[in-house]
Amino acid sequence: MRDLMSRMTLAEKIGQMTQRVAVATADVLRDYSTGSILNSRKGVPYVGGKDKVAACAKHFVGDGGTTKGINENSTAIGYHGSMSIHMPGYFLSIINGVSTVMVSYSSWNGQKMHANRYLVKTVLKDTLKFRGFVISDWEGVDMITYPSHSNYTESVLKGISAGIDMIMVPYNHAEFINIVTDLVNNNYI
Repeated sequence: MRDLMSRMTLAEKIGQMTQRVAVATADVLRDYSTGSILNSRKGVPYVGGKDKVAACAKHFVGDGGTTKGINENSTAIGYHGSMSIHMPGYFLSIINGVSTVMVSYSSWNGQKMHANRYLVKTVLKDTLKFRGFVISDWEGVDMITYPSHSNYTESVLKGISAGIDMIMVPYNHAEFINIVTDLVNNNYI
């Protein structure tokens, strides 16, 4: 595998990565399935070659432990359980130089991850010493309030206050820019 990787150009490697649906992830899987070996403690992401790309560990944190395994659901677990079950993959990614971490759509004990300052700022950035870039998921900040986007100003404030460095805004760029500008001008952020 390393021999093949060493012969590929950066463009070819990126092309291969973007063609694949299966990805290495720090999420913990409850059931064995295709790709589950990549999620074990022995699976460490590898990017080799003379050029570099920025790796992203996602989806922080607890996706593999959501109630009934339902996507975007809540992971009901205490701090120590979360650190021993769900954090090892992220810690290994951090010590191996991951550049970005993407926040999950899911919740931790009922609190949306995109608004969870404790896990994003205190645990990821302060305790695990992640010095890279924390990014939201696609419209993830919109989902902080229910229904989605119902109080976008509150959602943006909570997301940025939680420690998210970049918010993915696929459509309403002007609205987002105006809200952030207003929050800065009024000393909320």
